[in-house]
Amino acid sequence: MTVARTTAFASIVALFAMADGACSRSQPPPVEHSRTEAGASSPEPNGPPRVHANGLLLDPQPTAFTVKETAAGFRIGPADARRMRSPWSIEVGLADANPAGAAGDQSKKLGERDARYHVTVDEEAGSGGPLNTLTAWLACGERRIIMTATQQVEPPAKPDWSIAWAVLQASRCAAAPRR
Repeated sequence: MTVARTTAFASIVALFAMADGACSRSQPPPVEHSRTEAGASSPEPNGPPRVHANGLLLDPQPTAFTVKETAAGFRIGPADARRMRSPWSIEVGLADANPAGAAGDQSKKLGERDARYHVTVDEEAGSGGPLNTLTAWLACGERRIIMTATQQVEPPAKPDWSIAWAVLQASRCAAAPRR
């Protein structure tokens, strides 16, 4: 090597060594945790109940959640979803029949009501881990309140459905408004 190349090479090595030393002495950036992660305890509900045109009533939800009206009911998610790597999502609506794929269902007591449910796992969902989907429903007269919740979690973590169960428990039928 020529002297100029050797000096340039030594300068680059010294630069990397200084950068490496600076990086090893610096503190890692703080990890931001969402207050609405699926495993977090829910803040107190706030606001009036929401009533859909189809008669679905959803009790007040915490302000840390967004609630948007859909054609069949409501979509609930974390208010800070854009800052989360894998935000959860819940949809709740009214239907005339049980959801598809209801074979092999399990049951869970929600207060005085019995919910039926099943969980599916899509192992090919992407780099965030498998996509877990909880589909649950409650009888509501002749109709069904159907809730579908999704969470993508990286193994070995398991999904926490506590918020989804709370949303389903907060859902009920009201008399549908007359048109």
